[in-house]
Amino acid sequence: MALGYHEDLSKKADTPMFLIELQKAAFARIYSLDKNSSLFLGCPLRLSRRFCHFQLPDSRLPLDCQFPMSNDLELYQWDPNSSMNYRADSRWSALCAFVKEDAIELLFDNNRSDCRQTIDALQNLADKHWNALPIHFRVRDSIRNHSESPFERDFVASIRLNHLHLIFLLRRLAWDRL
Repeated sequence: MALGYHEDLSKKADTPMFLIELQKAAFARIYSLDKNSSLFLGCPLRLSRRFCHFQLPDSRLPLDCQFPMSNDLELYQWDPNSSMNYRADSRWSALCAFVKEDAIELLFDNNRSDCRQTIDALQNLADKHWNALPIHFRVRDSIRNHSESPFERDFVASIRLNHLHLIFLLRRLAWDRL
């Protein structure tokens, strides 16, 4: 990737924190878009996480991003007090894209006859992602009852749709491999 978003950003000590977080969010969006466009168009992936040093954006940071949080989150962890913002949405999109990448590789691999264990592992990973989300990020009943803010309703709907997309993809893959 020509812009270097796939490189290890921690080695760039002189880069301001807000720029590092912007690069992480941009790469998360580009990575997720690659998976979704590959699924939609039926074409091969252009980006593979095997060749990237992937760092997820931190959804806990204030908007100015001047100071990092005191403790780092693991890849699949969420702070229960995370706010709904574009970095949280980018983080969720990238986590879903991780699973989608593996599912796409299975989908396009016609030589593998027995991949049930891999599909089950991907389903468990998708469930792990969903269960790790802060409770206020999840739709519990109706989207209308969730929040007063249109942004928050869009945010929660986007998270749920991405999760449903994963479930559909994995179930379709399991059905095709029966």
